[in-house]
Amino acid sequence: MTSPYADWKKDGLTTVIRLARGLCVVINRYGGVIKSKFSENAAIVALVVAAEALCAALPEAQAEFDAFPSDDPLPPADPSMTAGIDENAPAPPDPEII
Repeated sequence: MTSPYADWKKDGLTTVIRLARGLCVVINRYGGVIKSKFSENAAIVALVVAAEALCAALPEAQAEFDAFPSDDPLPPADPSMTAGIDENAPAPPDPEII
């Protein structure tokens, strides 16, 4: 079955990966301290362990995301072939220097 979101260009995955990288920086820096300080609290230790598992999976997920083909075509090699350029349009005015 095809996802109803298959044609969406924006899916939020770039943001999720960026946030996960930030979380991993914090977990790598403070995870051991948090687990030691709150070793009696199973919920907090489980949260840190889950975040560490996320960090371990992040490089593979990033590689898969980077390998996924972009929906956007590459720009043309010749800029005059860009859609919307009118070669018969007058030259733009000189910019004012303030």
